[in-house]
Amino acid sequence: MLRLFAGSQSRNATHESDTVEVVVDGRSGKVLYGTSLLFGAWSAGVMLTSACYGHALCAGCLVAVESGNENLSSMKKTEREAIRAHGYPERDEHGHILRLACQTRVFGKVVVHSYPPRGNSVV
Repeated sequence: MLRLFAGSQSRNATHESDTVEVVVDGRSGKVLYGTSLLFGAWSAGVMLTSACYGHALCAGCLVAVESGNENLSSMKKTEREAIRAHGYPERDEHGHILRLACQTRVFGKVVVHSYPPRGNSVV
């Protein structure tokens, strides 16, 4: 079985460079390079909603990218349309790009926060 969360004995991640840091709502976690931002949030202990099981339908995993946007996969048409369909802008009030965590792959350190901002979303 493929391990999505990086651990000390991961078969798929043999070097520290095979993992990337994800910071969500101030909580940090590590995931394998190329893993979805949604799994990154979960590894950081932040339970973003995924009622649609990662199919870009519910927008429960919407996040604002504070830094590291260059370390994320490019936004596809499906993601862009889903964000618009739920009435969200392309950027938050601080100018941070909004993304669906389920549709976004992580290739380097990224810092994001839940959008709209939540109280305590830690599990």
